[in-house]
Amino acid sequence: MQRFFLLFLTACVLLPACKKNIGQQITELEQSQTRSYSEGRADTLLSLYQQAIQEHPRKRTENLQYSTKAAEIKFARKDNVGAVRLLNDALKNYGEGQDLSEPVSLLSRIWLAYKYRSTSDLSSKPDDLDRMHANLLKNKNWLDSSLVRLEKTIGAAPQTNKKEAEIYLQIAEGYSRLLEVGSPDKYSELIFKAAKTASALGETGKAMQLYHQIGERIPWHPKAPAALLEMALLYENNQKNIEKAKETYREMLRLYPKNTEFVPIAEAALKSLEATQ
Repeated sequence: MQRFFLLFLTACVLLPACKKNIGQQITELEQSQTRSYSEGRADTLLSLYQQAIQEHPRKRTENLQYSTKAAEIKFARKDNVGAVRLLNDALKNYGEGQDLSEPVSLLSRIWLAYKYRSTSDLSSKPDDLDRMHANLLKNKNWLDSSLVRLEKTIGAAPQTNKKEAEIYLQIAEGYSRLLEVGSPDKYSELIFKAAKTASALGETGKAMQLYHQIGERIPWHPKAPAALLEMALLYENNQKNIEKAKETYREMLRLYPKNTEFVPIAEAALKSLEATQ
């Protein structure tokens, strides 16, 4: 009888130790998800993130991370309202004193999707939109921080780090759309960063669309002739469309004839193209 009692007591002590805690479960599932994506596994992760937050409401750093990861899953599933609400609440409940680069960057990407009208569900939720907009404006420094971090990760090889480069492109463009009224210098800087990244990824059409935005929205800005020049170079070197390249060089010379920095470059390029025809 005494021996049975000792065995029972040992089992009671060891069984909880063998049971994985929720953090371990999440880590293992995330690793499996990275190796091979599964919708069922994503559902389980959403449940575990919620459970972890409920069980440990005072773990602010972990809860901010779990909320952001849950929002990423919802965003990937185009549940943009759910993603925005998770992020807005996480910033309110756990954001103070934390590194906010990840949640704010994700908000920027969702903002971009909203601006491209690919999130119709958000358009009917003005309160959620207002909170998202306020959080983005309040935390612009974290967007800058995210871009700097990603620039270091991507380095000079965006093709090698394609996933990070695509996220960088989305954050930069989303950030620019936040500032398209009232901050022309920062807006043009972000558009150029996004366009350069798109071009490096081989997304020439996307790069040209971004450069075109500068000429369309702020044609008076010093970056506008540079944007036209970049478009002409893409026509010439990437798309091999010589006629469009010449047309764009001429357009730049017509609109900005007194620009001493870019006029000589455009004139020389145009002369070279015309000489080879």
